[in-house]
Amino acid sequence: MLTQQKNIIFILQNNLIHLFPVMKEKNKKIFIKILLLAAVFSLITSVVNLVLTVGIKTKFEKDMIAGVTKATNGLYALKIGDIEVSMLQKSILLKDISFDVAEERLNSLVKKDSLPRYYGSLQVKELHFNGLGINYRKSIRKRKLSLDKVKIVQPELTIIDTGNNRPGTKSVNSPYDMISPYLGELLISSIELTDGELHYKEENKKNTTSLSIFNLRCEAEKFKIDSVSRKKARALYSEIFTLSADSSRMYFPDKVYTLSTGKLTVSGADSLIQISDIDYSSTVPKWKSAYLHPNHADWMDVKVGEILLKGIDSEKYMNNKTVLADSVLISGVYFKSCKNKNIQVTPKKTPLIYESVQKFPVPFFISYLKASDFNVEYEELDKNGSVPGFINFTRMEGIFPEGITNIVKSPEQMNKLTVNGKLMNEGMINAELYLPVDSAYDYVHIKGSLGTMNMIPLNRIIEPLAPVRIEDGFIQGMNFDITGGREKAEIKMCLRYNDLSINILNSQKEKQRSDNIFLSFIANTAIPHNNPSEGKAIRCVEAEQERDPYRSSFNYLWKIYFAGVKETIGFSKAKQQRLEWIKKIL
Repeated sequence: MLTQQKNIIFILQNNLIHLFPVMKEKNKKIFIKILLLAAVFSLITSVVNLVLTVGIKTKFEKDMIAGVTKATNGLYALKIGDIEVSMLQKSILLKDISFDVAEERLNSLVKKDSLPRYYGSLQVKELHFNGLGINYRKSIRKRKLSLDKVKIVQPELTIIDTGNNRPGTKSVNSPYDMISPYLGELLISSIELTDGELHYKEENKKNTTSLSIFNLRCEAEKFKIDSVSRKKARALYSEIFTLSADSSRMYFPDKVYTLSTGKLTVSGADSLIQISDIDYSSTVPKWKSAYLHPNHADWMDVKVGEILLKGIDSEKYMNNKTVLADSVLISGVYFKSCKNKNIQVTPKKTPLIYESVQKFPVPFFISYLKASDFNVEYEELDKNGSVPGFINFTRMEGIFPEGITNIVKSPEQMNKLTVNGKLMNEGMINAELYLPVDSAYDYVHIKGSLGTMNMIPLNRIIEPLAPVRIEDGFIQGMNFDITGGREKAEIKMCLRYNDLSINILNSQKEKQRSDNIFLSFIANTAIPHNNPSEGKAIRCVEAEQERDPYRSSFNYLWKIYFAGVKETIGFSKAKQQRLEWIKKIL
């Protein structure tokens, strides 16, 4: 560096006269002196920078690097490849930073079963600090650290969760806790993070969950953390904040399911979170899922095109751990589930969908939620059955027009959901659902209608539940009203149809469920072929259905509607038993 400065001075001395031929001799000398002074100043600055760099590097090696090892009881080792200092720019550049676990110490803690709850590693290609300013006071509350810009290049952070909650271990609960032992206030005009990766793993006796986020980018402006005024508004604040990633992948403890996403965007300026191409997939075939799943769970597959949250109140969450948002828009959802009852599993109670909302881990209120192009497909193979039952809803749209929340304000408070879509790709269904906010209020109300459709597609719903096949028939419309709760539900149904014809099938246990001609003849003489029948008023019915607490919400709805349909066509449980009795006699 010193040799380079001498060369610059030599060039200036020997060539400046030729560069300014039109200048007077006196002016040339003055100009040369100024340039020489500038060169000398540059030389002095370079020397000071060199001294500072050596000093800081020595300080890091003696104090900080050794201090990290001491403070972590030998668990971590800090290494820095190179340090550059610029006095004029008030900047420090750290290269090839490594904050890693010391393997020998880690192995020792593993043997003693005394690992901390969290440990991990951090590698950073470059870390820039520009415009460094320190307002040092004896009182920590009055200390301030300010920076014009912080730039982090290619950071890779790995966090390991051991699940080991040792007594006396203090966890860091917020950003305020991170700076309060050292500073009252941290101010950074600009933060930029590029090409980052984040890896999180649970490696304890019960779980092996892992999450990886790739190509992470972050920008923030006018970032502030005020540890003194943490309870006041804007104690944690950034005027502009954006976070994005190209993709992520998550593996669950059962090793059967994976969750992946496409692009992730978080914008503080626009108060939004956007996630695209969500894919929750099983790695095993659906009809063997309960065999291969460690907990013998039902098979499931979920795909979501996009989730967009707008108007997020980040300050409310940071200060009160409450999620508030203006709207959530969900599009392109494909939900598939199936249950194989031929596989013997230990029964487990299944919560209804609205109970999951009630038990959401944090309080939340979303002013408006809309799900569009929502598609649901549910299959269930009954015990000793050969043909699975099937029901689907396609091109659905669901809206919580008055918002959705789990914050209880009154005992009988409801979340209202309006739904429309197609049943079995045929009939247009419209419904309003009133779902309880308070788990202590066990009451659900569903009312709606079904448009015209051919009845033959309903065989995929009916045949697995009863030895009946629809041969002909057309629905002109249906109105229904359901009330109930977790244990049972009542349905009032008015189903209008024409030209109904059915066949009675042989036992469900037989592989080939052939028609029973004699019983089919008896049944067709007993059931009404039209509703309303000629010259009569429409026949509306009431039915009751108990819930199997070990079955899903879709199974519950499926059986509620089927109970109403059976009563409407006069094929009640009593009639089915009489037909079975006749069949045994014959």
